[in-house]
Amino acid sequence: MASVETTIGISCDVTAVDVPRLNVQLTYIDFVAAGGAVPIVLPPHASALEALHLCDGVLFVGADDYRCGNRNGEPAGFTAVHPRRESTDIELARAVLDRDIPCLSVCGGFQLMALVAGGSIFGDLDTEAPPSAVRHKRERPEQPLVRHSVTWSYDDKLPGVAAGDHEINSHHHQAVSVLPPDWRSVGVAPDGIVEAALGPGRFQLGAQWHPEREPESAINDGLLRAFLGAAGTYRQSRIVDPTRRKIRQ
Repeated sequence: MASVETTIGISCDVTAVDVPRLNVQLTYIDFVAAGGAVPIVLPPHASALEALHLCDGVLFVGADDYRCGNRNGEPAGFTAVHPRRESTDIELARAVLDRDIPCLSVCGGFQLMALVAGGSIFGDLDTEAPPSAVRHKRERPEQPLVRHSVTWSYDDKLPGVAAGDHEINSHHHQAVSVLPPDWRSVGVAPDGIVEAALGPGRFQLGAQWHPEREPESAINDGLLRAFLGAAGTYRQSRIVDPTRRKIRQ
């Protein structure tokens, strides 16, 4: 699926218990590695921006809620991400967009990318979005993720995903309400919530669900193949010095 030399940077969370610790679910690592790429974790630190020159693509992982989305005050059910994670994620997202590095953004990562690119979000679906019978989140942590369909529109950037209805998992109380300029929706829930969108760059894909938790499904396999394919092409387009220590834009 990808060259073993293709490197994917993965954002991570911060767990503030006792001493703050980095936290990234192994499902994200395994998802990227299963496609043949090398995953590296981008820490919530200024050094993460310096490490972007090593990355052929970036995976923005799921998150709690970003304060930068609170344009009308703190919404219902708000659970903030760690401030260091938020500040780093915003800078990483800006840099990825500016440099046109291929990226896949999952769940809260999709919301982050949409906000940084100029879109907006529903701060809480239950209180801000139109009434819906579609369940987008589980009620308790011990429950499995809820499931619903997504209607997919074919796009030549994602040739491995067939148009039509696919079943996906779901666990989010926020969602993109207005896409950024020049972004286009490619996946929509039965209630009209945007579940996936593509940006205007080389490859910028946001998915509201968690493809890394069900990598064997056709739609999730197709997303991964498209992402890693774009990352591999991006790698080939760059000039690599003989020492392989530095990749220049």
